[in-house]
Amino acid sequence: MDIHVVQPGDTLYRIAQQYGVPMSRLLLDNRPPDPNRLAVGQSLVVQYPRETLILLPGETLAQAAQRGGISLRQLLRNNPQLEGGENALPGQELVLSFQQEKEGTLSVGASLSSPPWPPSPTASPPRAGSSPWTTRPSSTPPNPCGYGPSFTCP
Repeated sequence: MDIHVVQPGDTLYRIAQQYGVPMSRLLLDNRPPDPNRLAVGQSLVVQYPRETLILLPGETLAQAAQRGGISLRQLLRNNPQLEGGENALPGQELVLSFQQEKEGTLSVGASLSSPPWPPSPTASPPRAGSSPWTTRPSSTPPNPCGYGPSFTCP
């Protein structure tokens, strides 16, 4: 799995060519709101199927999953275009596994090392020792709200 950060002039077609994957795979894995307008700095997941199978005429998704040696849940997770099985068609290629499985979700602008920003006006300031985030000593003293030196307390 690779993460591609969109650069000026990038298109899904060009990115797909660069990584040697079908453009439809990029669309399925990323579901951009407008595929024709990528945002510079946007992160796209590029996955490489390891094992696939072709859905046979009359075969259910549960049968295809069993034939592929995975659970129905995993088959649906690997193939979001199926939307719960309503869009499965005979002859359709289904992904059984990827070269590297997804380990979580990716969101732009989020960080595991900092709290959500801006803070909710009703949120209480974090208490020392109660935050799930890593804190580091700072040369700038915190403000009374606990959000950092440039934040104005409500």
